[in-house]
Amino acid sequence: MKKIVSIPRARILLFTGLALLFFSSCKDEQPITYQIPKEKHAAQVASLSTRGNLPADTNKMQVLPGMEEEAAAAPDIRFTLPEGWTDAGATVMRKANLRVSEEQGSAEITALIFPGDVGGRIANINRWRNQIGLDPVTPEDLPEFTEICMISGHRGLYIKLKSEPKSLLGVILPFHGQTWFFKMIGDSETVFANETAMKVFLDSVTIEDTHH
Repeated sequence: MKKIVSIPRARILLFTGLALLFFSSCKDEQPITYQIPKEKHAAQVASLSTRGNLPADTNKMQVLPGMEEEAAAAPDIRFTLPEGWTDAGATVMRKANLRVSEEQGSAEITALIFPGDVGGRIANINRWRNQIGLDPVTPEDLPEFTEICMISGHRGLYIKLKSEPKSLLGVILPFHGQTWFFKMIGDSETVFANETAMKVFLDSVTIEDTHH
């Protein structure tokens, strides 16, 4: 007569669970990829800021998926290079990439284009202010350091931010659903010594406009 060995139910469940765990771990995990639809990235850019407030570490414009492609497809600009400035050459994101160096210091001048409003005017002004160590502002503060300007037939906002040791001159220019950012940032003495040259540069800018 064969002897029947009884295995406790709890032990059977334990062995079954271990077997399932072993076989499931042997399966190759398939990588999961995510694609961000191009039409959604403008909304993501807007989410960089809520009601004009940016995180303290958001010093630079964040380049999201699809933005380089849009910048490459964006209209080109023509401009006159002020005396004493040098042209470092355009890149995909920078339609103008200029430098000025003098005895008292140096500054960088750039022109960039992004889809949408990139979080809004106040958010971008506060991002610029943060870059040179200034506190954020509200819309009510704008008359203290801004004025209306015209670039290539479009109305923009000229911004003058003074600090130490760095200062900034810039323009935010809405342009057919996109936004141009013109900025000079550098040693304060150099920046303000070149403010007239900056305005001459801005007046000379012509943006290709297929909408007119």
